[in-house]
Amino acid sequence: MPCGQPATFLQFPNVLRAGTNVVLGQSVQFQEAVNLYVDAATASAAYDYAVAGLACGDGKIGSTAVTISEPEDVTATVGGDSATTWTVGIEGETGVLVSVLSGPLIINFTFIAAAGADSSALPDPLELAKAATAKLIAAGG
Repeated sequence: MPCGQPATFLQFPNVLRAGTNVVLGQSVQFQEAVNLYVDAATASAAYDYAVAGLACGDGKIGSTAVTISEPEDVTATVGGDSATTWTVGIEGETGVLVSVLSGPLIINFTFIAAAGADSSALPDPLELAKAATAKLIAAGG
């Protein structure tokens, strides 16, 4: 984790993990990861642990310095039982992280744009997270 704690999956081994990664040229990246835990209580504990792992302001991914904003509760916008977002900076690139808890699921979204990339025509990260979350919940999540 960027703030120095062990990765969430090491502390809370999940039953099933699936995801997708979409890259637009060398300038924009979107990643979605879905983690299914054995029960809602385990997922909730893993979610809280992961949120705490982003609470340092300045951290590192490997040897790369990152900045992390204060968390913002976006549950009313995105859906799920709980949803949190952060703005991050990584070597001139900017990004938005969104994490959603829904029952036994944790859904993580990462949106990264390279320095100088024009992402104005791309969907709003929170709206995209909202649509994806609604689909996963409707599918039985």
